[in-house]
Amino acid sequence: MRLKSLATIFIISICLYSCAPTISTFDQYAYTQTTSLKVDVLNVMDQAVESYASHAKDVEQVNIELMKNIEYEKHRAKNQITIDMYNIMWKMLNDNTSITIGHDTFQHGFFSRWQNKNTLDTTFIGQAKIQVGEGFDMIAELESKKIKPSESKVQSFLSRNQ
Repeated sequence: MRLKSLATIFIISICLYSCAPTISTFDQYAYTQTTSLKVDVLNVMDQAVESYASHAKDVEQVNIELMKNIEYEKHRAKNQITIDMYNIMWKMLNDNTSITIGHDTFQHGFFSRWQNKNTLDTTFIGQAKIQVGEGFDMIAELESKKIKPSESKVQSFLSRNQ
């Protein structure tokens, strides 16, 4: 009888462990910060028709907020996919390396390009905002569990890091 009880407990334990989520659970703070940061970043991107110097403090502020989000996400369990997505967002905005987005290639992160060129044209800003907005939307959707990390659009976004 005791062996049967132990076997039952063992089977229940295995079932519970195998049903454990592979990504972190929903976090309202993380979701709110992601959606708030999206709005702030897109608003700063709109200013790129003006000189970078006149908005350098705004860029610095959204980058600080982005770094805070990344740091927060690093300390949540089972959260590597979100961290990877945020790192891609960092590169899209700040890195001086090339990133392929669809059929287009960013030669520099948006803010780096803005700083180097001093102003950007509205067509480029509009296209970049679409990509950046979609990235933030995917992070927010992943957080709210509307999408799964294995879905093709998440995997496509993550492949931009390579």
